[in-house]
Amino acid sequence: MISIEELSGIIDVLGAATVHEITCTAQEITYARDDEPPTEEDILKMCEKACSRHFLENVTCEEIIGMENTEETEYFILGPDAFPEYPQELSDALDMLGLEKRELDMGKVAARFKRRLKMRTTHLENMINEVQTPAEPEYIQDLEQKYMDLVNIYYDFDTWVPDALTEIEENIFSLSARIEELKEA
Repeated sequence: MISIEELSGIIDVLGAATVHEITCTAQEITYARDDEPPTEEDILKMCEKACSRHFLENVTCEEIIGMENTEETEYFILGPDAFPEYPQELSDALDMLGLEKRELDMGKVAARFKRRLKMRTTHLENMINEVQTPAEPEYIQDLEQKYMDLVNIYYDFDTWVPDALTEIEENIFSLSARIEELKEA
């Protein structure tokens, strides 16, 4: 089986890849290693886990340069927290499969993640607005945790696509003051 870091390396080299393409590549690598080949389900689970840790991210063909917008296929790209490793068998596997690197439109990728982050910010803001004072300490702790997760994601994405998130930055950081007000109420 390949590791999540090797999975990240495969996707880094391909630029963007479907689960099927990743599976075929991983299978070729494991065949070369005389190892048990992963199933598509195994790879999908690895991709989902990697996405939850921001090693990978999801995009559609709209964010890939030169792709026709005719299919609803999900593609995985390297995420902001990835530390890819490149299997030594990767080059041979890609040659055998005839897969080539896809180029990303980072402006469109940034717009997608900006929308996602804005939705998360709005969701947290709505949760704060719904708090009845005095709030339960456990609920405040939950808001603080959600806020810290949001800030961490903001910094990850801001490093990954610099200057794309500046217009929502102030909104994100203003939520901290609102949570502090709830704590003091």
